[in-house]
Amino acid sequence: MKSLVFNVIMVFAAVNLFAQSVAGTWYGTLDIQKTKLHIVFHLTKTDKGYSSTMDSPDQGASGIPMDTAVFEGNNISIEKRGPGIKFTGVFDG
Repeated sequence: MKSLVFNVIMVFAAVNLFAQSVAGTWYGTLDIQKTKLHIVFHLTKTDKGYSSTMDSPDQGASGIPMDTAVFEGNNISIEKRGPGIKFTGVFDG
């Protein structure tokens, strides 16, 4: 019985060890009309998926709540509908 419990724990540990996680802080630069604008996304894992806020340090803005943050397969999409901000990318980690 102890061997079975140990093996089950090891399987769960291995799955968690190799599971993808995009949660964290992501830095990037937008090129807009010959101007570079730094952006920072803070991605958090929640019970229902992910949530995100965005900072724009060059504009002195921080903690802008994003409307959606979706991670499916290796694809990530973060969006703020009002001003039409949308980031999409492929997680390569």
